[in-house]
Amino acid sequence: MPEPVDGFLDLILRECASASPNPWYPSDYVRATGASRESLDPDLDRLRMAGIIRLTEWTQGKGQGYTLTEDGQRALQNPRLLALVRSNRWATLAKAPRAQRDPYQPSRHTQPGGKSSCGSG
Repeated sequence: MPEPVDGFLDLILRECASASPNPWYPSDYVRATGASRESLDPDLDRLRMAGIIRLTEWTQGKGQGYTLTEDGQRALQNPRLLALVRSNRWATLAKAPRAQRDPYQPSRHTQPGGKSSCGSG
């Protein structure tokens, strides 16, 4: 099976979400599709290092499993955050304090119309 043009990032995220709350096992995907396991590894590593997915217990007969982290769930539900993951800019955002993580959500100090409720202005 040929590798998708954009790699396997989206597929891995969707498969992890579909398997939830259970782990997703790449070995099952490989058996079902004929894809090579090695073709998944770069994107699995990239998502894991970015904190988007996490390893689960190794399972006899299935191997290593993966689940979405909280950040992975957020990215999958937000097209703008998903674009950051795809463009490899997630790591910078992921290191920001939680309150600053989603630059596309209004600040808790922002009133309707974009006016700040903090101080004068």
